[in-house]
Amino acid sequence: MEHKLIPATATIEPSDIDTSKQFWDAFGNSETETSAIWIVNFCKDRNEGWEDFTYADIEAYYQSKGLKGGFWFNRLFEMQCLHDKTFKSKELGDRHSDDDVISIDFRFVARCYVSSLGCSFNID
Repeated sequence: MEHKLIPATATIEPSDIDTSKQFWDAFGNSETETSAIWIVNFCKDRNEGWEDFTYADIEAYYQSKGLKGGFWFNRLFEMQCLHDKTFKSKELGDRHSDDDVISIDFRFVARCYVSSLGCSFNID
């Protein structure tokens, strides 16, 4: 199955997504929605749109905000909202190697955007 990754010309930018509220019903559980908010905020702060990043990048961002214990993706890979382009850590489940390259899928952006508008519907 070919993954549809967000093209560089996508019209929804991280700054278009309101992360001040929980993404209710966007991913099916609050832990996954919280992880999604972290990723959107990470993308906003680094100001590179939806460009690929490494696990080390998101972990450093997470720790820079005073949190410990490691960043968890909480089903975002399982839901095909994120993709591990290096495929190094399949056996690690939700945890990843520091140099794993992670891509954001259109499903992630759509779910976050729709939820930030206060809407809820099935986009799969």
